[in-house]
Formats: sequence, C-alpha cells, structure tokens
Amino acid sequence: MEYTVEQIDQVGAGLLALPPLDASKRKLDKQAAVRRIKDQIATVQQRGYTLEQIAQSMTELGIQITTPTLKSYLQRAKKAGGRGARRASRPPPAPGPGSVNRAPNAGGEAAPATPLTPKADRGDGSPKSTRSEFISTDRQRL
Repeated sequence: MEYTVEQIDQVGAGLLALPPLDASKRKLDKQAAVRRIKDQIATVQQRGYTLEQIAQSMTELGIQITTPTLKSYLQRAKKAGGRGARRASRPPPAPGPGSVNRAPNAGGEAAPATPLTPKADRGDGSPKSTRSEFISTDRQRL
C-alpha cells in the first residue's frame, strides 16, 4: 500500500500531538530492568549475597531471571556505564613500531592503512611478493 506525503505528514503531526506518558509506566525488558537496579544489586552483593541468591530473589519478586543471564546483563551494564567516560579521558595511544598510518584524507575518512617501514626486497631487485601474489601462484600450481 502506498501513502501520500500529506497522509504521512498528518500521521507525524498526530504522533507529536500525543500526550507524554508517565515515565514510571514505561515498559522495560529484563536487560533494562537489571541496568536500572544495578546499584541495588551491587549493594546486595556487598552484603554477601551471591548472584545466584540475587537471581532467585528477583524471580520471587516478579522478574524471572537466571543466574547466567543476570551475570551477563550486569557485565553489559558495567561496560555501557563506563564506556564514554573512559574513552574521553584516555589520551590516544602513541604510535609504536609496526603501527600503521591512519591519517584522515580530505573527506575526513581514515586513509587506507600503510606500513611505516618500507618493504624489503629479495636481493634480486624485485620487491617482496605480497599475499595476493602468493595466492595466485598457488592457484596456478593446483
């Protein structure tokens, strides 16, 4: 089925006219629920409870979750929580031996990787063969 631009614009305006929902009535999946209460879970762990006991208590309280799932969700929440702050505060790594030059080109995109060291030759004046040359010669032998 096709729609006119006018129909779509009316739908968009109708959506924007909807009243805001009460934030406390928002639906959360299990992962979002664990992310929301991760501080409470950490507090309970500090009191000596295991993840198995916490998962069992959460199930009894209405959120059915297994221990491995709880552990996975907590690890994801931990990574997501500190990702931006760690990345922003870390200086970029200094180029070391064997690193590649990835300076942006005029379009702002990263240039193709180029080794910083020149290619060695085999001593007979011909450059060292590349992987693609090796593969093509292998195919010819087969």
